[in-house]
Amino acid sequence: MARKAKKGVSRFSLKQLWSFILTKTNVMKIDQIEENTVLQPGARILYHGTGDNSDGTVDSGFVYYLSGSDNWVKANANTYTALGEGALLGFAMGTPTDVNQWLAGGDVVVPSEGGMLLRGQVRARVLGNSSDGPFVGSPVWLLDTGAFAGILYHSPPSQAEMMMPTNEKVAKPVGIVLKIIDDDSPMVRHCLIDFSPDHSYTTSPRVTGAVRGHPSNRENGDDLQGLQIINGVIRCTPTIDFTLYLETATTYRAYFPSLSEIDTSMVKFSIINLATGSGGPREGTITLSASADVSIIGSNVIQPSGSGAAGAGTFGLAFSGDVEMFRLA
Repeated sequence: MARKAKKGVSRFSLKQLWSFILTKTNVMKIDQIEENTVLQPGARILYHGTGDNSDGTVDSGFVYYLSGSDNWVKANANTYTALGEGALLGFAMGTPTDVNQWLAGGDVVVPSEGGMLLRGQVRARVLGNSSDGPFVGSPVWLLDTGAFAGILYHSPPSQAEMMMPTNEKVAKPVGIVLKIIDDDSPMVRHCLIDFSPDHSYTTSPRVTGAVRGHPSNRENGDDLQGLQIINGVIRCTPTIDFTLYLETATTYRAYFPSLSEIDTSMVKFSIINLATGSGGPREGTITLSASADVSIIGSNVIQPSGSGAAGAGTFGLAFSGDVEMFRLA
């Protein structure tokens, strides 16, 4: 005997419930994420927003970030800001078949209609060649230049710069090559990639210290370079009183490019005076001399370690509009 439904209880299938949600809520209509579609197996596609072209479109085959104004903007690895500061990344669908057309902008799509690929397999063009890559299994990155924003590249951007411990930029690939389709030109490889970005950069916006490497030795009359500050420890063995000269603000900013945009950041380092101060051959104080546009706040003198003083000074190079050096201890 068939069981009767309890009074007041309705039975809906999952399909019926999902259909109800789609037809009754505007958010799902506009911003639905499509999974496991026929065209893109295993893909996640977002139908939302407008493009940064004048007609509201995006160029096919390029990587974009979704700005706070619901506008997709071409992303590049030049700065964290130029990548949307960790915003959602998407690949514009419909890659043109002609490489010159692609480099020039190529076909266009409306993001809210054609969709932006968030995750999944897609045919893409990557700057590179059969000698340098990309190859099957190798990662692809965003190009580190504003002139070619949104273009994929076979090697990580500005690797030497990003190895600096105080730099906010940490490169991450945006995809992995699954197949080489063909070489479109001496500089472009047509690939099938698994597009799965974890945002191209992460950031640590309040940098308060540098990672210590090998202590740097400084002598009388030397400049206090950014490279020594990065090492974290500077040691000196003065036989006489001597002076270390600060470099210009422009020079320091070049060593710490990401900190220039973060007013609360400071790089800490120490200067150790190994002189005994007892009248022997290792005797002398160290004096820091300000440059034309980098001032010193606090004592600029490090006494010898054998003179009853601490024999060391801790300083902070601060980027708060003007570049300043603070005596911390």
